Amino acid sequence: MKNLFSSVWTVLAPSSLRLVLRGAAVAFTAALAAASAMAADRVVVQIDWLPSGDKGPFYVALHEGFYASEGLEVTLQTGRGSADALTKVATGAADIASSGISAVLSAAAKGPMPLKVVYTAYTESPESFFVIKGSGIRTLKDLQGRPVAATALSTSRVLMPLVLERNGVSVDQLKLQLVDANVLMPMLVSGRVDAISSFRTQVPLANSLLQPRGKEVEVLPWSMFGLETYGMVLAASDAMIKERPDVLRRFLRAFHKAMLLSLKDPAVTGRALKKSAPEIDPQVAEAQFRASIPLIDNATSRRDGIGTIEPDLLKKSWGWVAASERYPLDKLDPERMVARLNWADN
Repeated sequence: MKNLFSSVWTVLAPSSLRLVLRGAAVAFTAALAAASAMAADRVVVQIDWLPSGDKGPFYVALHEGFYASEGLEVTLQTGRGSADALTKVATGAADIASSGISAVLSAAAKGPMPLKVVYTAYTESPESFFVIKGSGIRTLKDLQGRPVAATALSTSRVLMPLVLERNGVSVDQLKLQLVDANVLMPMLVSGRVDAISSFRTQVPLANSLLQPRGKEVEVLPWSMFGLETYGMVLAASDAMIKERPDVLRRFLRAFHKAMLLSLKDPAVTGRALKKSAPEIDPQVAEAQFRASIPLIDNATSRRDGIGTIEPDLLKKSWGWVAASERYPLDKLDPERMVARLNWADN
């Protein structure tokens, strides 16, 4: 037997032996990778909008390997507004969604929603009107009689009537057009409308389209006109919360890590977006995330912690939705739509 092994080594050595060993190493590595892939827990995330810098942390967690390091295989799906994203979670087509909190509370008030808010990204509302600088539109009353476009499935549709009403304007006094998300910005740029409802985080994109025409966007943030509410949140399905809470905690840990990295180095958001969507301008994406920083890192989040769901602001958020849709406050206990998981690193 010894002679047999000796003859084999003699035949294989030296160069052939190296090839055999290298092949064995490759096969072993592939086997490990396959085993790792089989072990990874799959998570489907429905983002409420098209790829853009304000959604950067989702993509940063993917391309920086934060999901993988938590043993997750995450699929990111783009959407057409909060209502669309929440529907995907409610019907089981996704596990987690990003959404405006107003859309979550509005949907819950209409009937049972099998999901809960698990993380708050924005502690201030991003909703605003975009107008062209120099248009003479400086207040919400200046929008009366003007053509205004909004996205039908956006969270903004929930709050717009009340924000206008509390500033002396009826939504019926606007020439309101409900359109798809991908034509909203072009309508403002082309002059087909005088204002659009959009998130403050989209200012860099708007200016990138307007500046070649010698124009610039001016923003009318709804928070300046009295709106006090959470903005973007993450909502998870009841099934995931009940059946896979550890997977959800690991996802939130990875996402939060990406959020903190993005705040420290906003350029990472542009690079990550570019990898997922080659048509994205990484500089615009970075600028979009920078525009979202005041919504994430502010006095409220420094007091409560990024991601934390604080009862008082949650109650105020529901108060706005209830008033906007003419519900009594006791129509919904907003705490029923929250799941506070201990996801932070120990």
